[in-house]
Amino acid sequence: MKNKRFTSFLTLFIVLIGLIFAPKKSTYATSSDLITDENTDLLEVQLYTETKDIFPKDIFDDLEFLRKNYNAKINYLGNNVEIEIKTKMKPSTESALILYADNKPIQVKSNGTIVVKNNIENISKIKTSNNDHIHAYNKINEYDLNSFNESKIKKISNSNKAEAIFTASSGNLLAVMDEKEENYPKKDGVSARRAHKGYGDKYYPGDWVHCNRFNGQLTDDVHYNWRTGSSAEKAKAVKNFYSSDCHVALVQAGSGCTSKGSCQCRTTQRAAYCSGFTKDKNSGKKCSYTYHKHYGLVVPR
Repeated sequence: MKNKRFTSFLTLFIVLIGLIFAPKKSTYATSSDLITDENTDLLEVQLYTETKDIFPKDIFDDLEFLRKNYNAKINYLGNNVEIEIKTKMKPSTESALILYADNKPIQVKSNGTIVVKNNIENISKIKTSNNDHIHAYNKINEYDLNSFNESKIKKISNSNKAEAIFTASSGNLLAVMDEKEENYPKKDGVSARRAHKGYGDKYYPGDWVHCNRFNGQLTDDVHYNWRTGSSAEKAKAVKNFYSSDCHVALVQAGSGCTSKGSCQCRTTQRAAYCSGFTKDKNSGKKCSYTYHKHYGLVVPR
């Protein structure tokens, strides 16, 4: 009798422990949630970010790097060069990437896809019940980010697959982040950049930095202001941006840096919000929140 009671108690104890520590169900729609609906015609959507920039060709002296590592399309237009990079979105394993279909949140899978109902036409990074609010949000002064925050779903013929491509120029992304950085001290009444380096300064490993958006393999370690810089400085700003922590976090991991306000730079203690999404591909080491230059590829964590 005692053995039976002990066995029953042990079974009940194991069940209770299992209930307590069982993973909680996500509040977001996932592919498996949708697949269980047998009455719904489903569509698998591949997610991409595409940037296109045109600059003086003499600024970019290592285009082979972009071809090899980012499969960049390079077109020469007289004295200019057009650089087009299409990148598969890939969320960080530490931060869920949420998009919206019919204003309902859907979590992006680790392979950069979502599954939606076949009648869904658009995917958005922004939740809102009013399309006018979306467009007002996307347009910041002269920099229109509508196509970066919204995308139409393009179906692939004779299949249940499709793709959605969020597009922007790297220059516009930098311009919006620069603008937010400049407006933050005025808005918060405290200068987060006080006693720190700024535009036009050369950075060294370990320096406090508000955002690691100029620490890619092609960088000269200088933080250029895209909004107010010369054409040469604009080109250098984008060159430094390619393969930086911010570049990978923004176009792949979906960090949302263009809407965070200078990468959530509200403090002199810790900034570089984008670096929290990235790591070194070869070593697997997480990116530092201080300035550092990469000699290998950066990937989402």
